[in-house]
Amino acid sequence: MKDLAIVFFLLAVLILIPPLLLLLQSYPGSFAQKFESAVSEFDGTIISLGTLFLVSGLALLTTHLSNRSSEKREAANRLISTEMKIAEMRKKWIDDLRDDLAVFSSLVSTESGPESMREEVELASRILLRLNPKDPNYDSLREHLKSASGEFGAEDPDMSELVALREVSQKILKHEWERLKHDIKNAHMLEGERT
Repeated sequence: MKDLAIVFFLLAVLILIPPLLLLLQSYPGSFAQKFESAVSEFDGTIISLGTLFLVSGLALLTTHLSNRSSEKREAANRLISTEMKIAEMRKKWIDDLRDDLAVFSSLVSTESGPESMREEVELASRILLRLNPKDPNYDSLREHLKSASGEFGAEDPDMSELVALREVSQKILKHEWERLKHDIKNAHMLEGERT
């Protein structure tokens, strides 16, 4: 749209050149004298045309600047919206991980039987699948899940494994919570820069 407006503006300028040259030929003298005579005779028309082109040029410039500003604002809004959506999904992920860890700990410390064992394996798998294997606490969590699971159904379970599992889980949840707060803070900073 902007390019089309510029093309029409240039065409309008080009269209005025041939009649201007024909007009100049009707005056006697050198080119400078012809030009001066034409300007003095048509000064009102020249001022009107100059004003028309000036206003048209300013309208094009204003439209261009307005569109560019609008595009930047839309891009910032999309970025903020994306950051907030990611933060929302991360919060749900943290809540789901916390719930699964709590259910796993409860299940390991209280129940036994084949159905409970199947649920325990499912929970451990869901917990591990939610985490990045490159996370520094991943291996520790996996080992504590396995050790706590080994205590499953024992007559006298070693609760220290559950305590260790909870401590590692709290580290992971705390780290993820800090990431969530950081993402929300960044989104608010982006929103502040935008306004």
